[in-house]
Amino acid sequence: MFKLRIAAILSIIAAVLTMLVSVFNDVRFFVLLERGAASAALFGICGYIAGTIVDRTAKQSSVNLNDKGRTIDIVTTDENPTSVLPKAFNPFSPDDFDQVSPRNNQ
Repeated sequence: MFKLRIAAILSIIAAVLTMLVSVFNDVRFFVLLERGAASAALFGICGYIAGTIVDRTAKQSSVNLNDKGRTIDIVTTDENPTSVLPKAFNPFSPDDFDQVSPRNNQ
């Protein structure tokens, strides 16, 4: 359905634009219809091919999106995980003020 929708939209747009250009160039009515039909058929086929490519690409990329139900175990190997946490930073204490003052960053 997606392919047909893209093909129809592309062919209608191409046919309307071709007919508008033909009207502005004072083309005869039969030539106008012939050009409109030819461009609609050509761009309809191109739209169907483009829709097929997009549809296949979307299906291939969405294969791994439905991986629900898998359980994942998180294991901590560190005995004391609080030892790796940094010291709390308080910029207005006398010890930590040097870290944010401009004279220390020279």
